[in-house]
Amino acid sequence: MNTVLALLSLLTIPQSGEFWVVTENNAREASVINVGSPIQRDGQDFVLISTFTVHRQGTEESGWTTPAYTREFIAFRCRDRTFHLRSTERSSGVHDPIRTSDTSGAFISVTTDPKRERQAEAVCRPRSEFTDGFPTTVAFMQAHGLWRQPEVTPPLPGPQPYPQTAEDRRRQAERVLAAEERGGMRPPRIGLEASSLHNPGGIPVMGYSRTAGGRLNTEFYLMGSWGREPAGPAVVFVRRALDSYEAQEQIQWADSRTCPGLVEALLAANDLPLPLMILPLDEASRASAREAGYSTPPAADGPGAHVFWAPARGPVANSIQFSTFGGAWVEWSNGVDRVLEPCWSDDQPIRPARN
Repeated sequence: MNTVLALLSLLTIPQSGEFWVVTENNAREASVINVGSPIQRDGQDFVLISTFTVHRQGTEESGWTTPAYTREFIAFRCRDRTFHLRSTERSSGVHDPIRTSDTSGAFISVTTDPKRERQAEAVCRPRSEFTDGFPTTVAFMQAHGLWRQPEVTPPLPGPQPYPQTAEDRRRQAERVLAAEERGGMRPPRIGLEASSLHNPGGIPVMGYSRTAGGRLNTEFYLMGSWGREPAGPAVVFVRRALDSYEAQEQIQWADSRTCPGLVEALLAANDLPLPLMILPLDEASRASAREAGYSTPPAADGPGAHVFWAPARGPVANSIQFSTFGGAWVEWSNGVDRVLEPCWSDDQPIRPARN
């Protein structure tokens, strides 16, 4: 994806209370820290702070050839001058974002790193002492000559956020609004109903949605009459689209007949646990809830939830839909995505001939 476009589009949206203070400005990099929106939850003895750095000469990942950007989420403990780097995202115009995360590491002294020492000095001062700062990271870059419009270059492989022309997007919006007027509501964007609307002529068997420089919706369809031909090899069509509010775009397709290992990767989902619904209203149900535990919590600066849906089997329900920020289902979908990566095509596959 064109990471600069995605990054700069996010940078233009100011968050309430932002106030970015410069902590580093040299020939190699310029860095700011957001002292206007610290996060401190009840019972915590540290504050969570966002930082943003522009690497003027790039980074190793960008080949030291183009400016690169780093966003960090850091926990600072002012009483003993220690910090813990919670997460990092490095990006540039020539590689996809590289994210690392560690929410349970040890706090270390800021004296081990002069850059962290300067950041801690800013974090631990009262906000009222700051007069020089910026409301957004874009304003900071403009003031320091770091802002530049991204050059138009051939996109990297994979979905690009909103690459279509304004005219294409206008036509898509008109089609969606027309459908909304006919049906009285906007068509669903995810879930089994959405998969049914996108059906290429098979049976919806599964779908999931995840964030990857935009929200990608991936839907799986069994092609053929599996009820009448239970012993025949399964043929699965896969539809992937980049989601936007007006309409889905950049639709791509994959076909299990030309994508080795896809059916086997999908079958692994049959062995994964499904969520439990427990109403903890008495001691027995609370004990069951405690025994079941909790799903992976969202990271404070992490991507949005993965959403999964499928038709339900049995007499209890018609469909299943749930979301999660990690765990077995996210790992499974990541594995399926790796299998699918070389298989995508802009052309919808040809349906298998009926026997």
